[in-house]
Amino acid sequence: MTAVPESSDEPSSPEMVGGTSSSTSTSTNGSPRLDQIPTVDLLGEIRRRQAILSRPERRVVLTGPQGAGVGIATQAARLARAWGICDINHQQLVEEEEAAAAAREQQHGGDTTTTGGGVPAIVEAMKAPQCRRGFVLHHIQPDNSALSMMKVEKELDHFGMSPIDTAVIIEPKEYSSTNDSDVETSLMKRISGRLYHKPSGRVYNVSSPGCEPKVSGEDDLTNEPLSVGKEPSLNMISTALNEWFGPIRKSVVEYFSRSGKLVVPSIDAMQSPNEVAEEVLEHVTKGPAMKQQQTQSENDNQ
Repeated sequence: MTAVPESSDEPSSPEMVGGTSSSTSTSTNGSPRLDQIPTVDLLGEIRRRQAILSRPERRVVLTGPQGAGVGIATQAARLARAWGICDINHQQLVEEEEAAAAAREQQHGGDTTTTGGGVPAIVEAMKAPQCRRGFVLHHIQPDNSALSMMKVEKELDHFGMSPIDTAVIIEPKEYSSTNDSDVETSLMKRISGRLYHKPSGRVYNVSSPGCEPKVSGEDDLTNEPLSVGKEPSLNMISTALNEWFGPIRKSVVEYFSRSGKLVVPSIDAMQSPNEVAEEVLEHVTKGPAMKQQQTQSENDNQ
């Protein structure tokens, strides 16, 4: 089986917003140049994208606790490829803003101003051509709460942009208490051993079958070296899960339920990454209850 990077676009996938590469043999998003891709692969990609055009537009929020065990960024990249929409990682946008501010301070001194916690950057990202059919937005800062999501939606409305229409939650359903140590240990094993290709944002996992790099320590697309990320601890996972299953989850469910955008039920993160990806695609295809009712009403009127 071909290894699939944990949070990677494959060579023919839509561009992921954020991240550049300095390699002259690759494009600015870390993918190979067109003249390096075999013609048969390019033709296959054209056919794939033509098929995608039959799908309706979708503007999706994919959310859940940090350390969910499957990598929400992984699932966002897979959904973006399958649906032909762009992948927007809010956390990465914020980090890029902070890095740019730090660089300005070092160069000019004293100027560490950012553009607003990544929210204006989201709006700019959504203006990109690859986002015209929709997007999957994830890792909404600072805490994935309903308040954070409300700020994003207000910004979209302010600029007259299409709103979020679908919300999908991925979470370890077995986790039910602050003392659920078996689930915490299982999650720690699943998210340990991650390797990162920072220019593109691709993430691999040597502990997860099918998510390893093809060549040990090298990015699949550019052959550039991968860096080792900070390994999780049980305390980090426990804290993240307790925060999510406390007020944050409740606020998110209530917020998107009121607007009819939440697709239920949530998806169990304890499944294999492929099983989770299949359910994410099913949820987005089905859409929230609001869309199902609208479709049924249209069918009844025909």
